[in-house]
Amino acid sequence: MPVPLPEVRRRLEAALPTIPERFRAGVQTAEWQAPTLKAAQTWKTAMQQAIAKGSWEKGVQATSNEVWRAKALAAADLIPTRLRARLDVWQATWGPMYEQVQAAVRNLPPKTADPMANVDARVKPIVQAWRRAAGKA
Repeated sequence: MPVPLPEVRRRLEAALPTIPERFRAGVQTAEWQAPTLKAAQTWKTAMQQAIAKGSWEKGVQATSNEVWRAKALAAADLIPTRLRARLDVWQATWGPMYEQVQAAVRNLPPKTADPMANVDARVKPIVQAWRRAAGKA
C-alpha cells in the first residue's frame, strides 16, 4: 500500500538531521574526478540537446521575478560564509594574476586628453594583462 504524502514528508523531516553526517561520510570515500571526466561527452550531448530544446529559456520563463527574488534573498547569508571559507584558495589563485595586472598598471603611460588614445594606451594593455595572467593570451 502506498505511503500517504504527509507520512513521506514526516519521514523526510525526521531524516534531515542525519543528512550532513551521511553526506560527509559519502564524500570521504567518493571518487568524483575520473567518473566526471569520463562523462564529459554525455554532458556535452545533454547541453546541446538542452540548447536545441530551449530548456534554459523555458526555465527562465517558468520562474517569476518573485520566485527568483525570494530564492536569491534566501541565499544572501551564504555568500559571506562561503567566501570566508575560500579566502585562502582565492588569494592563492587570484592573487598572482592580480599582481601581474598591477605590474602592468604601474607601467601605463599617463592619461591624455584624447579618450581613444587612452583606450589604446591604457585600457587595452590592462585587458591584455588580465588575459595573459589568466592564461588566455
